[in-house]
Amino acid sequence: MSPLSRNPAVVAGPPLPASVCRAAEREPGRGGLAELRHVVLLDRADPALHRSLAGCFTRCDTYRGTLDVKAHRYADVATFAGHAAAGSLPAVARVAGDAGEVLDAVARAAWDRTACLVTGEGRAPLVVVSPWSRRQQPAKQVFDDSSLHRFLHRWLGVPHEGPTTSDLTWAFGFGQPYQPDAGARASEHVRLHLRNSGARVRLHLDGEPHDVSTSTELVLPLEIAYRFAVTGPNGFRREFAGTRNEPQVVESSVSGRGKVLTVTLGNSGDTDVVYEVAGDGRRFRMSVRPGGRRVLPWMTAYRHGWYDLAISSGPFHRTLTGHVESG
Repeated sequence: MSPLSRNPAVVAGPPLPASVCRAAEREPGRGGLAELRHVVLLDRADPALHRSLAGCFTRCDTYRGTLDVKAHRYADVATFAGHAAAGSLPAVARVAGDAGEVLDAVARAAWDRTACLVTGEGRAPLVVVSPWSRRQQPAKQVFDDSSLHRFLHRWLGVPHEGPTTSDLTWAFGFGQPYQPDAGARASEHVRLHLRNSGARVRLHLDGEPHDVSTSTELVLPLEIAYRFAVTGPNGFRREFAGTRNEPQVVESSVSGRGKVLTVTLGNSGDTDVVYEVAGDGRRFRMSVRPGGRRVLPWMTAYRHGWYDLAISSGPFHRTLTGHVESG
């Protein structure tokens, strides 16, 4: 018998689909937010089923919203189930029909990469059904649709700077947040270093995905000049441009505790290098002597952890954009 079916809250309502009970017993992926591929919105579930779900998964008693977000709409469960089985679900979907049948379809074909947000009748709490849910642990924060928007923006890698009550990401218990970074050096080739601390994260090199747990090095071919970009979740972006055997060196590191992006400007040549730095309303120049290095702490706390700066020196260019996650 599934541990979920022994929960007293489940006994009070109809039993959950057996497929959901089996799926909920599996260990969730350890990649955190990077594992999530689909969010399914279910409105006004049957009260008894909703009580059962609330007894097993994260219950947001203080949610004050209507799940008002853009989503692909399914008029029936059969079409949704077909897309789930075929692995062709959209990122965000809203399904009309029996919530139990929808959850069954998710559990059978897409459980390990899907989160279902379920509301009940009237003021019933929002329930987050997913492999990463904080089981049987009610949320004490106040949530509303802005919380959902912030979560979706974080997941899809789009900056969100509007006011929010709380971040719905709490409901998933992903653990230590990811913290991606990237740097590159050009000589005969371009050596690209993808780095990350915390949960595994998926970064894209000009659209090509790379899953990064700690660090990955890629060697890219180089003729005369190069230009490419690395992107990731929550607005992360690094742009790189330059030429072969360039003397300019830019390195970066991120500290979640102090919400500081530390940028180091270097010079491997035999003449001075002048960098132009612009971002977050600031613009200035920094000169680095041959063989020298200068450290530039970029404070982000006053922008709630967000940063966006560009560093240039002739054809050499770096753009650093993203968010310093809490450490």
